[in-house]
Order: sequence, then structure tokens, then C-alpha cells
Amino acid sequence: MSKGQVIGIIAGALVLGAVVGKLSNPRPPAEPCTSPGSSGSECDQSNQTHRAPVEAVPSPRKPSHPRPPQESPKTPQAPRAGMPQQAPQVAKPQPGEKRQVSVAPDDAALGPAGAQVTIVEFSDFQCPYCGKAAATLKRVRDAYGDKVRVVFKHHPLSFHKDAPLAHQAAVEAHRQGRFWEFHDRLFETRAVQRTDLEGHAQALGLDMTRFTQALDSGQHATRVQRDVQQAQSLGATGTPAFFINGRFLSGAQPLEKFKEMIDAELRG
Repeated sequence: MSKGQVIGIIAGALVLGAVVGKLSNPRPPAEPCTSPGSSGSECDQSNQTHRAPVEAVPSPRKPSHPRPPQESPKTPQAPRAGMPQQAPQVAKPQPGEKRQVSVAPDDAALGPAGAQVTIVEFSDFQCPYCGKAAATLKRVRDAYGDKVRVVFKHHPLSFHKDAPLAHQAAVEAHRQGRFWEFHDRLFETRAVQRTDLEGHAQALGLDMTRFTQALDSGQHATRVQRDVQQAQSLGATGTPAFFINGRFLSGAQPLEKFKEMIDAELRG
């Protein structure tokens, strides 16, 4: 065997070993809907952990006399239809911090308007933590009855691609008087694609002509966007986000956290 053949065999073995090593130790996928400060309780618009990590690329050696870079004007890109648009960033409130949160007449709500405590919830139908929080809010209502009112606000996050249409569908369900039943089906099944939405609507006996026309035309996109902009104006970057008589509570917190804040409000 010649020296060249030996070298070729060794080089081939090294390449094969590197390939096998990558296959046996694959990079773990990025976790969706997690933020550094949330303890796994919310989907957060402000963090980027839902994106796959980018490989580091070695920087080229700089020339001894670099020229200043030539800046070219950037053409702003129009947002995709139905996707929430970004408003100027507002600092996220601290836990328990109070902010003024308005409630509109067409917001979906459970409980009397004159309840001692109003819980305004900003939620995303594609966020798994919002589903957990919805179950907790049912326990809150069971515990406090008419002392508490729950108001739902739409906040589809930009990286949940099916969420905007799901929220538009929920607005149409609300127009037809079946919002909370539609809300429950979305969270219980976690099925939010177009065919799923139509299946939920049919199961609930909604007017399908009106329903499909609403989704096709995007007529409720502005209504959803109104809530998104309100969330952004309050600094609520993640879902679920709650304002209990205006006091901020972030993430899918346990029942005890809700009771602690509600009891404090009831004591005055």
C-alpha cells in the first residue's frame, strides 16, 4: 500500500467520525413560548427563544485601513395581513403594579359589570399557558361568584401563525352569541387551523355563511388589532397577562396567586 493511499484512508476515517458525532449528538430544538423571567408560565413577545439558534460565523480579518460602510436607505416592509402590528414599546409593569385598563362594551365578559373585582385577561389561543390559565379562571369564578368579573382581550402573538385567524373567528363567534363556548373548544382541543375553526363553528351551530365570510374577508382583523395595541400600550408583551382591578399579574399563575390579589382588592 502506498503512502498516498494510507493518508487517504486516515482522512476518510476522520470525516466519517465527525459526521457520526454530529448525528449522535444533535442540537436540541429551541423551546417555544418561554421567556427568561417567566419560569415557563407565559409566551413572551419580547424574547426570541422561539427562534432557532444561529450558528456563529468567524469574522473576516479587518483591513488595515477600513472604509466607512455605505448606508443604503431601507424600504419598510408592510406587515402581513391579519398579523398584529408592533406599537412603540412600553416598559413591562412589575408584578402588582397598577395601570389603567379600559373595558369596551363589545369585550367578551363573564360576571356582572358592577363586580367588586374585574380581571382583564390578554390571551392568545395558540399559547399553551393561556389554556392553563383559562382553567384557573374557571376555578376563580367558582370560588368568588359574582364578586369577580372576567373580561377577555385578544392578544395573538406575532410568532403564533395560526392565532390571528383564530381570534378573528372568536370575534365572529361572539357576534353570534357563542364566544365562551368557542373559547373553551379552542383551548380544550388546541386545534386552531382554518379547518379546525370551521369544525368548531359547525359543532356550536353557528351561521356558517356568516362565519366563513368573516374569515375570508378579514372583517374582524381590526377588532383583534385594537386589543393587541391596548396590550402593547400597557407593556403586556406576553400571554397570558392579567390586570386585576388594574394590578398586573403575568403568566399562568396558580390559583393561590389570583386569590392573594383578589382578596386584597376585596378588603379594600
